[in-house]
Amino acid sequence: MENVYNDQKFIKLLSNLVPEKYILLDNIDKRAVAVLLEDYVAKIQKRDPLKLIVENNSMEDGSFSVTENTIYISENALENPFLLVSVLFHEGYHCKQFNHLKYFSHFSEEELKLYEYNAAVSKIDGVLSGYVNGDDYGLYIIQPVEYFAYKEDYFRGIKLFSEIEKQFNVKGCVKKYTSYYDINEKFFDREYYQNQILPIQLEIIKEAKERVERDNGQYENIKKRVDIITANIDYLKDLSKEEASLPFFPLCWDELPLEKKEKVYNTFVRKNKLYYLNPTTELLKKDGLKVLDTILYNHVNYLLQLETKTKVDFLKGINEFIFYRRNLNINKISKIQADKDINAIYPFNELKEAFFLFPKSELVYDEYFSNRLEFLMRMDMFFTPGWRKHLSLENKIIDLESQIGLIDRYRKDKENFLKKLGKNQTKEIK
Repeated sequence: MENVYNDQKFIKLLSNLVPEKYILLDNIDKRAVAVLLEDYVAKIQKRDPLKLIVENNSMEDGSFSVTENTIYISENALENPFLLVSVLFHEGYHCKQFNHLKYFSHFSEEELKLYEYNAAVSKIDGVLSGYVNGDDYGLYIIQPVEYFAYKEDYFRGIKLFSEIEKQFNVKGCVKKYTSYYDINEKFFDREYYQNQILPIQLEIIKEAKERVERDNGQYENIKKRVDIITANIDYLKDLSKEEASLPFFPLCWDELPLEKKEKVYNTFVRKNKLYYLNPTTELLKKDGLKVLDTILYNHVNYLLQLETKTKVDFLKGINEFIFYRRNLNINKISKIQADKDINAIYPFNELKEAFFLFPKSELVYDEYFSNRLEFLMRMDMFFTPGWRKHLSLENKIIDLESQIGLIDRYRKDKENFLKKLGKNQTKEIK
């Protein structure tokens, strides 16, 4: 028996997982229980505790981020004590699998060989290059990292809810917990595994090995280009203003010491004639793409503040809102701007969809959206010598292209709105 089951503080924590009691907890208390429970699950699994983040709109009950070393849990799973326990054991075991070189003594030799490729993490961007995604559920659940993670959370969860039944004289917890699984104990039987599961896993590993080796080859090609930039970081002044963005590429940025990052920051701002805001150490330690975004965000805000002689954060929330575009309603917008000069500039978070009706919205379009896309595309062209793109860079480009497409639709709404507004104002004058 794990030592934690002799810990009275842990037993007291488990009392909160009794279904009839758990359902009465509010969201804040459930989050607190989840955080405390993760500390004990980490002790049971003999690993370091992980950060927990609750996602409001996640389609999955939980996931583990290799790059962030974080467990993401859905609101749906947080509301259910059985799913909460399953997610923590399952994703916690993934942490060990994807860090199998660190936790090698926790696995059998047989398991470790399977993880060499199925749990391989790309050197390019932390993507799981040998992992089978959920498109084919049969292969997904049988692949080694999922099969053994399901085995872990299945039996660990049974043990935990057996203890709850024993300690608090409740019935049906174990039965309820196992009812969430499409599999049963036979699926994990040693003989069944050897005869039915392992042969399929070996085929999965064969394909995973090919993908991992291709990915490693792409990494070497990208790394050569990264080395060119990092080796010549002291000669940034010789780059064009567009090329000055190249060192922000994640693999470049991560290799640079803090003083070199500051030099890249300063050179990029100067060459592109952007507003200079002294970079903090906290900012420079962030991902290079985030730093680039922040520079352009601050620049556009400064231009808008300069014109309005205010210190308002004009762009707060603009990236999120664009994806929730609604058709502009002439009556609603008329009320929003009724007492305001239509040639003035207002913060996005005040006007929301009306923001793009105002003339300086074009400045936001050009300086914030178009410029960002141009810099990222230049980066992508230089650092993608083959088929393999850096995932974070690729996603940012896709998001920006989508945002710009939606903004173009706003422009059409704006033209129509101003035409109608002009007609309405003419009628009122008559």
